[in-house]
Amino acid sequence: MSGEDTMRPPVSLRRVHEALLGAAACLEPLLPLANSCMVSFITEDQWRRLVPGPLAAALLQLPAEQLLRLPAAAPDQLPAGPLRQLAEQLGRHRLSGCGVLSPPPPVSAAALPLMDQFFSDKKLHEVDRMAATVAHLAATGGVGQVVDLGSGKGYLSSMLALQHGLDVLAVEANEVHSHGAQKVNANIKKSWDAIVSRSAALQIGQQPERRSRKWKRQQRSQDRSRHRPAPGRLTPVDQLVTSGTHLSELVALHGDGYRPVAVVGLHTCGDLAVNSIRMFNEMPQASLLVNVGCCYHLQRERFEGQFWADLDLQEVSFPLSRPLLERRFALGQQARGLAAQASERIASYQRAPSPFLYYRAVLQAPSPFLYYRAVLQVFLQDRLGTVPTDIMVGRLARKARDYLDYMHMALSKYPLDHRAVSDAELLAYHDRLLEHRPRLEAFSVLRSALAPLVEAVLLLDRLAFLMEQDSIEDGSPRATI
Repeated sequence: MSGEDTMRPPVSLRRVHEALLGAAACLEPLLPLANSCMVSFITEDQWRRLVPGPLAAALLQLPAEQLLRLPAAAPDQLPAGPLRQLAEQLGRHRLSGCGVLSPPPPVSAAALPLMDQFFSDKKLHEVDRMAATVAHLAATGGVGQVVDLGSGKGYLSSMLALQHGLDVLAVEANEVHSHGAQKVNANIKKSWDAIVSRSAALQIGQQPERRSRKWKRQQRSQDRSRHRPAPGRLTPVDQLVTSGTHLSELVALHGDGYRPVAVVGLHTCGDLAVNSIRMFNEMPQASLLVNVGCCYHLQRERFEGQFWADLDLQEVSFPLSRPLLERRFALGQQARGLAAQASERIASYQRAPSPFLYYRAVLQAPSPFLYYRAVLQVFLQDRLGTVPTDIMVGRLARKARDYLDYMHMALSKYPLDHRAVSDAELLAYHDRLLEHRPRLEAFSVLRSALAPLVEAVLLLDRLAFLMEQDSIEDGSPRATI
């Protein structure tokens, strides 16, 4: 991503490699903790095995409010000792502290007030910011054509085309979503003139005029091109994007194969983010890459046991860079899943307003149901010996009213007669294991504090891989990513 007005001079590949190796070295001794499954916290004695004694003592001494702030706490907010030392170490190697990233472009993301009729608040926030960033960088680099990979229902594509005047190829494998994107775009486009004019009135404190027939005739007769770019063209494309997809052919078939292209993706799930990088590298006219990945746990690792051992390198999405390939570095699925957590958001939930917060918000912040699930594992191991791993009960917390309700609902999924299990027996398990609960909560928060470090390793590996390519040469428009 280039733009001399917002970016400092491009960082060298050597510096990126140094930052990547530093983050990997910091993370490596913590990988057993990052890859732990808290379902087995009690049965596998994870507190004793995975948390060093001094750190364990410091965690248990923290007040509850300060403990929950730990994932996003600055070192000087923590007491001197092992917790502060860990926070300093993690801070040096997370993306914001490793000295590699440039500041974000100074975009003004201001969604039109009436767009909330098409988007949820969360979706509107992220789509608005992403669209404004892409539009700013595209304007800086003279790019007027965008390929939106994994476009879903077309929210980002519609904003880029209608609000920012860019021509967009919305590429989506799910045909239902692709048709949904056409419908979303048609609905927004139909109301677009009214949204723009009424939003303009609201933004300056005026009451929008009533939408009478006279008002509509006036709107059609006005030249509104002075107030916004002419809408771009949005072209939905039904296609599964894989490591073998040739983006140049796709653009030549559905767009303009001679114009510069921006390759973008919001929530590019699993391997799609890495495939986007590969396609950007292989497409000469692609001069801008803006990608927000997600679902790291779905990536395929080269050195994660023997499961992916026979994969072609083009089908592997971690590691990509030379230093980590040479070291045969492996993360693990649990660690990759951890990387998707937002530590700052976890820290903002100091006291869960609902016992279901853990499941509803997909956070690892302490919750009673985290303890209940660990107790369930002890009970199942005592009764069954070997606990089946193909039975999923995590989502039951959304429906359960309390501990007993959760236990009975969960036990009904397993090969035993849950009706023969008395409430008294289940309560006895709850009370007998209660000493583990504060340790489990501290363990959960400590593990969440590793999320930015794991994500730093994943994203620095992608950046290093991209900069290692021959097409990314010093001094070229692609040299700043």
